[in-house]
Amino acid sequence: MPQLGEPLLQLRSCVYMDYNGTTPIWPQVAEAMLPFLTDHFGNPSSGHVYGQKCKAAVELARQQGQASFTAVGVDAEGLVDPEAVLAAVTRDTVLVSIMHSNNEVGSLQPIAAISAGLRKAGPQVLLHTDAAQSLGKVAVDVEALGVDLLTLVGHKLGAPKGVAALWVGLGKAAEIARLEGAATARHMQTMRDYMQQRLVAAFPEGRVRVNGPSGPDLRLPNTLSISIAGLSAAAALVALADKLAASAGAACHSSGASLSSVLRAMGVDPTFGAVWW
Repeated sequence: MPQLGEPLLQLRSCVYMDYNGTTPIWPQVAEAMLPFLTDHFGNPSSGHVYGQKCKAAVELARQQGQASFTAVGVDAEGLVDPEAVLAAVTRDTVLVSIMHSNNEVGSLQPIAAISAGLRKAGPQVLLHTDAAQSLGKVAVDVEALGVDLLTLVGHKLGAPKGVAALWVGLGKAAEIARLEGAATARHMQTMRDYMQQRLVAAFPEGRVRVNGPSGPDLRLPNTLSISIAGLSAAAALVALADKLAASAGAACHSSGASLSSVLRAMGVDPTFGAVWW
């Protein structure tokens, strides 16, 4: 059984590198969930012993989860300008929604700055951020961000798919993120930077372009979006299918054959090379 910090798929011959698409389940999460997929199947609202065991587990998961916790364009680094967001707010605006981090290039958005500006605009404007891609990779502090609403999903951090209401699995994954998040983030950034250096060195000068923020602290530690002139991402991934699992586009898009709206807004040249990571 792999230990904490050792992904399940590390033991297989094909290297899995599409963690922004979905993650494997932590062995500890699977272990924590197993009793509630078999023996402890009661309704947590029921008063009998089967229900009470599940209720206790739900309450524990809530505690574990709590412990770890407009349209405007973007610039060439995939970042929104807080002033542009605030300028788009009108007297009829009731909700502003900004991604906490971008799933393609990893840009970490200035949520706290946007929140501070909105508070001056009035309490009628609520701020929502989608932190689905961030949890377990960077610190996500709701109070520090100043948001009213925050979205997260389990399958991006090692919990099962469709687990939003399955608080046992999500709670355990959140606990792991809280306890191991800093060390995991350092490891991911080291590996990301190493892969970037190797790719740049492997091609003639100027062939490889990194998409997204240039500053390492403005990008998710595990995300590398690149364009390689003259190389088709789709063809490369087909050729490497038995050795490498990566994406030529975001998993939530129907196809990775063309540039996404995010990359187009950033001014990525589609003739430079297909984008993949």
